[in-house]
Amino acid sequence: MSLYYRMISQRRIWPQPDKHRGYRLALVPAWLYHLVESDSAHRAMAWTGIYELGLSNRMLTLAKNGGRLVDVGANVGYFSCLWMAASASNNVDAIEASPSVFPLLQANLVQQPGSGRIRVWEVAAGDQNGTAQFDLGPAGQTGWGGLVPSSRGNNIEVKVKRLDSFLSDEPIRVLKVDAEGADALVLEGAARLLGSGVVEHIFFERNRARMEALGIEWERPLGFLQNCGFRLEKLSSGTECDEWHACWKRRSTQA
Repeated sequence: MSLYYRMISQRRIWPQPDKHRGYRLALVPAWLYHLVESDSAHRAMAWTGIYELGLSNRMLTLAKNGGRLVDVGANVGYFSCLWMAASASNNVDAIEASPSVFPLLQANLVQQPGSGRIRVWEVAAGDQNGTAQFDLGPAGQTGWGGLVPSSRGNNIEVKVKRLDSFLSDEPIRVLKVDAEGADALVLEGAARLLGSGVVEHIFFERNRARMEALGIEWERPLGFLQNCGFRLEKLSSGTECDEWHACWKRRSTQA
């Protein structure tokens, strides 16, 4: 990875994909068939087969033991593919709100082994059922879009649903949330699932600027999860952005 960032990341070159299967993931025997050449994260995936190595390793360790992943902000399906390839018994609910990204996610996942155990949802996860404004983000970057408080520019209206309202109560090994500042809203929309102990592990982020734009206090997701019975672990530090792991306390005590 360090070699990629030193020598390739700033150059506008793209690796040649396998003509039948696309781009191979490095940590598991899986492929992504569709990536966007202008997207910086996708370029890293195409060259290295890896995205967010630390989180990938943590997810892979949990995935090898089997279970269900709920992938909120799935983008083109990197973590969903990683999860499915780790164990033949795994299943995934992949959730993506962006109408420009969702077809790529669907196309990537439908070609994976075990695709019958993957459910794909074109919806924004939030704290209410209805609709909301969604910023598509800069042209050519698929992962920077997200919920915004008002209509302007290239915003569109998307469907919003609470996870509690459409996900089944079967156990969730990992809930991964990458919602560009709206992670707290996603978590609050899963209050019933989280409070019941259905969810074992959560990975989420805080983005100060995006949270402030949505009127979400910096400490809000942490307090909410603690009240639901989760133990928190900070994975990365930063004044503007950080990453967290939450584990349900009763489950971690029993382990």
